[in-house]
Amino acid sequence: MFDLLLLNRESLLGRPLTERKELLRRHIKAGRTVRIGIFIQTAGMTETEKYFHATIRQGAEGVVIKGAASPHQAGHHGWHWIKFKKEYEKQLANTFDVVISEVGKL
Repeated sequence: MFDLLLLNRESLLGRPLTERKELLRRHIKAGRTVRIGIFIQTAGMTETEKYFHATIRQGAEGVVIKGAASPHQAGHHGWHWIKFKKEYEKQLANTFDVVISEVGKL
């Protein structure tokens, strides 16, 4: 699991990603059949790029980069998130700029 959109019949769609991730960790127990997706929050591109390359080495096709304060919008990327796949890396210069801000802590 990588996001929590409904909890106790309450929609979490408008809540920030950081809050939804915290609720996911608090209410969903990982086990043999359920795994919680890895979520990192970084202040710079160095850690982001290291994580991206590590996931590629493990066989993933890429990562999704989301704004920490972003709500969930089903079927709509907008400016809240982007997919970054290994095939995109060849089309880019050495780096890419992403600004993801943190609104607050739970």
